[in-house]
Amino acid sequence: MATRASARKKVVDLDQFERALRDRVEQQGFLRATELTRAGIPRAQHSEAIGRLRNAGFEQTKSGVRVPLRQQLQSALRDRQIVPLAQLGKVLKGAAQKEAKTAADEAVREGSAHIAIRGKIEVLVATNASTLSREQLAALADLGARSAKALRKGHRTLLVDDVREQLLDFLSPRRQPVGADLVLSELTRHVRPSVGLSYVPDTVRALASYGVPAVHSALIEAARVGRIELQPESGLNRLSAGELELCPPGPQGTRLSWARVMGRAQR
Repeated sequence: MATRASARKKVVDLDQFERALRDRVEQQGFLRATELTRAGIPRAQHSEAIGRLRNAGFEQTKSGVRVPLRQQLQSALRDRQIVPLAQLGKVLKGAAQKEAKTAADEAVREGSAHIAIRGKIEVLVATNASTLSREQLAALADLGARSAKALRKGHRTLLVDDVREQLLDFLSPRRQPVGADLVLSELTRHVRPSVGLSYVPDTVRALASYGVPAVHSALIEAARVGRIELQPESGLNRLSAGELELCPPGPQGTRLSWARVMGRAQR
């Protein structure tokens, strides 16, 4: 009996486990509460361990802790480019399909992703994907309506030059300068509450249609005039090759991966 009682009262130093637990959540995307016991943490300290992970920026669920769904969504879009909505529950760790779909809808509403129709399925794509605007969709629908009318009436057709000209309007890239206000707006929208800073790759991805070099130049200029403060990553080995490419170069070979919008109240 004494042995069982002492086992229940066993306490470990969570400081020695926290780094490893964070790394495991990052690698797996989701850590079940039952895995804490296997990691050597007594059940009585599970709540405290989960609380530490939550304070580190992870999300708590009924059965464990996960990388925030918004972050998982952006990582999935960066790695896969296109994610079928029907597969979100499998792609996002620690989330049921319904919750994953809700997270996708929120991302679309806030402008950090798009939903596109491909054949008979709907897919989630990043904002830097080439998509049609509402105006372009309306014009394309008009082209389809005219084609259908020609088929209905018989002995009617469309001029190839007219169709080609309209379709080329969809495919020709729009080159616009990246204004400082646009950059600051995106940085503000991508502030991560856990650190009070904006993760630069998030903003660069959102504005990638303007060209990554142009966005980098706008970020550097905004920092030069004091509208933002750019900060390097504490450890470059924490960034993937793709993320490094999205970060503007800093001094001594560093990459500027975090930004603070000056004058903005921080949490």
